[in-house]
Amino acid sequence: MMKTLRAIEDLPKLTSLYLFGAGEGGQALMRLLDKRSDYPVIGFVDNQKTGTVAGRPVFSVEQIKALPSGSYAVVITSMHFYEISAQLRH
Repeated sequence: MMKTLRAIEDLPKLTSLYLFGAGEGGQALMRLLDKRSDYPVIGFVDNQKTGTVAGRPVFSVEQIKALPSGSYAVVITSMHFYEISAQLRH
């Protein structure tokens, strides 16, 4: 299920979070969430980067889709929201 969030407090607490977009926006959000133990950032999802970014693993869309449904949340940190949303749904 896709939904638009307006504040960090709207994120599901204690759910594994993956930040889609390992650029400046994703890294800034990771630093902010790292200050709060109730929002565990596991890593990034990215279509261009691989390996690690800012000490966190980078996953492909296929790897994220293979995870059990409901066990994680993906936060889109990129301006390409509509394209990324379509990738995650298919």
